[in-house]
Amino acid sequence: MVKVEFTGSVEEVKKEIREFIEANCTEVIINTRKAVGEALDKAKSKTEEKKEVAKKVEDAPTQKLPIVPAKKEEAPVAVATPLPTKTAEYTADDLQRIAADWVNKDISNNRPALVNLLASFEVKAITFLPKEKYGAFVQELKKLGADV
Repeated sequence: MVKVEFTGSVEEVKKEIREFIEANCTEVIINTRKAVGEALDKAKSKTEEKKEVAKKVEDAPTQKLPIVPAKKEEAPVAVATPLPTKTAEYTADDLQRIAADWVNKDISNNRPALVNLLASFEVKAITFLPKEKYGAFVQELKKLGADV
């Protein structure tokens, strides 16, 4: 165990500690300063090297590459395949017969569905349906489950 005892005034003790450090630690201080200086020099040289490399890259001649026009890639066009319709083969009577047969299979469900279908064609009855819409009307009836 080390026991240190100070005698004298605070100023006298400070003076003696300073003298002790200067006498015994001068070599440590010198070596520390030297090591710090070397580290700073090393860091500075690395920074300068990086600057030189960056400058070389900036100063390097740029090579112009040939410009090739981009190929125009045309997106495949989705062609809507029309549903086959038999517009010319249906009459208003045919449509009424097909719709009536379908409604009679399940009156409670199919009758409201037929009313909604007619409304989607903006008519209140099959007899008011334009002839050019017969084919589309039959297709919708098929989707709903009618036997065509």
